[in-house]
Amino acid sequence: NSYLIATGDPLALTYNDKSVLESYHVAEAFKLVQHDKFNLFQAMDAKHHRELRALVVRAVLATDMADHFAQVTELVSTAPKPVTNKMHRR
Repeated sequence: NSYLIATGDPLALTYNDKSVLESYHVAEAFKLVQHDKFNLFQAMDAKHHRELRALVVRAVLATDMADHFAQVTELVSTAPKPVTNKMHRR
């Protein structure tokens, strides 16, 4: 991503320098499933298709290592803290 952004690659321009390769890959995947031969979502209603598409997009964009540590920090800070029972400690 950083190389594509630094060199002004057309993909970086298309995806506004944000998760360039991840955005490209998820866009290409959804272009493929537009063809009947590859459409895994044919039987889904529009609502479920939108929900699944949003989930897939979020999952793929989450693989961008530029955002990884911020996402982990957010996850850790929002995760419930374990409850400890002092009576069971030795």
